[in-house]
Amino acid sequence: MESERSDRLALRVRILDRVRRPAAIAAAILAGISIIGSFDAVQSELRDYAILLAIPLGTATWWLTEVVFGAVIAVIETTHHRIVASSILPVATLRRRRR
Repeated sequence: MESERSDRLALRVRILDRVRRPAAIAAAILAGISIIGSFDAVQSELRDYAILLAIPLGTATWWLTEVVFGAVIAVIETTHHRIVASSILPVATLRRRRR
């Protein structure tokens, strides 16, 4: 049972690690396109500054997506390590010091 769960968690880590970068780039591009599209729809003087706003917003979206994926991967890897290490390491016991 633990081996099966460990294999599933390892597979999830591999999939998330493979998908992390393309998903972050896609989210950044979508955020930038949505900003440009929303500014093009509005007839105002700020329409010319849509790209100047889309670049930092896209960069922030990319960075935030990378951080979220990294945190999720870290949590899954920690759970995986606990499962694997519990079968290898002996249980720690507390011993009193002798005086």
